[in-house]
Amino acid sequence: MDDRVGRVRAGMAEAGLDALYVSGPVDDVFGRHAANRRYLSGFTGSAGAAVVTGERAILAVDFRYIEQAEGESVPLGFEVLRIAGRERTSFAEVVR
Repeated sequence: MDDRVGRVRAGMAEAGLDALYVSGPVDDVFGRHAANRRYLSGFTGSAGAAVVTGERAILAVDFRYIEQAEGESVPLGFEVLRIAGRERTSFAEVVR
């Protein structure tokens, strides 16, 4: 299995970062969406965001994507967080 999260954590340590937030932007004109989030987490849904810390890798999605996120991202080491409201508020509570 490809250890993308491990490589991200190594880069974070080199850069002195405690956490990395990867959002899911709106589709661009070529129909690509959330390429960075998809590459890191495996999640192919159109809405969600990821955060990686030294100890945790979390994918936050709303209720529509829970089953999909669990199938695509849990095998890559992510835990799935159901969010309600603004992503950043939920992540702020999680990474404290």
